[in-house]
Amino acid sequence: MVTWEEVGLAIDEMEAALSALGLVDPRPAFEYFGERSAITFSNEPGVLGTRQYTIGVRQDGVAALEASWDETLHRLDPNASGLD
Repeated sequence: MVTWEEVGLAIDEMEAALSALGLVDPRPAFEYFGERSAITFSNEPGVLGTRQYTIGVRQDGVAALEASWDETLHRLDPNASGLD
């Protein structure tokens, strides 16, 4: 049986050999991220507040893919101010 560590080492060796021959460029470094903002409270009736979510992938430190969306948090009792 082959371990993931052995597979990783074999890939690194193949990459080094192919790179030395000028056949491949170095592999890009990918970083996955996710962020959630704090709640922005609202004075809109029935709405407690909103917050924004962002997820994405950075390639070598630069955003390669990013998606964002807003979440609206509604009050269970739309007549309550939420400020008591």
